[in-house]
Amino acid sequence: AERTGSINFRLPIPIAQGVFVIGDYQIANAILQDPTSDKPSRLYRPLKAFKSNGVMLTSPSNAHWRMLRKSTAHAFSKAETERVVRVCQDCVQRWVENRLASFADDGVLFDPAHEMHRLVFQIFFVSAFEYTPDEKQFLSFERNYDQFTRQYRAALVPLLPFLGFFLPSVRASSRGQKRMRDLAEKMINNYRANPNKSQYNTVIRLLVEN
Repeated sequence: AERTGSINFRLPIPIAQGVFVIGDYQIANAILQDPTSDKPSRLYRPLKAFKSNGVMLTSPSNAHWRMLRKSTAHAFSKAETERVVRVCQDCVQRWVENRLASFADDGVLFDPAHEMHRLVFQIFFVSAFEYTPDEKQFLSFERNYDQFTRQYRAALVPLLPFLGFFLPSVRASSRGQKRMRDLAEKMINNYRANPNKSQYNTVIRLLVEN
């Protein structure tokens, strides 16, 4: 940007159609809103099992995708953002008291990245889904998600979708995806059976009611 004198420029990378960097938010917004700016569907092919509409993640003008965004918009209002901040503060405080303090008292080394994963996982599930996961669910989700992301990248390899069943890693990833879907169903059923649902516009409330 400094060399070209513009916040919008093309990177000197020799690939088809090139790579462009857009620093102007108005131009970026216009590009994202343009119905012809669909993302390449092949990059999202591995996610088809997780969505009912094949173009939800690739087309900004898709009617089903627009309906879902509108129905969940309330979950990101100012009031909801302030509520999530309070949830974050509570979860961080409990993490400091229950885990960080014990690490310090016992002189135990710990992996900061792993602990941050645990903390974000807890905050996200509590604030968005009104669900408090246990340690076993966190470890299972972390392992299954890691398998899924590895397989997602590998799924872009030609012929792998047809031959993947013969690979142990692909079969393990499929089992992991099923366990994550099972956890999602458990959270939904837990919410529906909860007699003390939050009166806030949580993500799970808007998803279930819409």
